[in-house]
Formats: sequence, C-alpha cells, structure tokens
Amino acid sequence: MLEKLSGSSSILFFEEAEQTDSISEHLLSALYRRGWRGELQAVTLPDGFIPQAKPDSILAKYHLDADSIRARIGEEMNK
Repeated sequence: MLEKLSGSSSILFFEEAEQTDSISEHLLSALYRRGWRGELQAVTLPDGFIPQAKPDSILAKYHLDADSIRARIGEEMNK
C-alpha cells in the first residue's frame, strides 16, 4: 500500500477516529519516512469530547457521512 500511495501527490483520507494517533497520522509518518512529500488531507473526528448524539448526526456534523464524502471527493476531482 505504501508503495502505491508513494506515487500520489495528494491523498484524501476519511476515518471515524480522532486525529491524534489515527491511522491517517501513522500513514503520513510512514510515507514521510519513505521520502514522500505530497499532501495528505485527513477528514477525522476532532480530538476531545464529542457530545452524545445519533451516529448519523455526528457523522454528518463532521463531514464523515456518505453524502459529505461523495461531495468532498467530487470537489477534489474537479480541482
């Protein structure tokens, strides 16, 4: 996976986790160790407390629901 991603100049990563110690953070570190200097945009939950709510509501609020992900990918593809 790292070899394949190393050929990309930009990576958009979505995950339902806090940014700190996230998979995207570890991925970025591993890519940098391989000499990659591209742009990684991570869409994650914020670090810290998230008030209780229905999962669909939380995901939409932090742009991690299907509609938000589709829209963001569309925006990035049209740049």
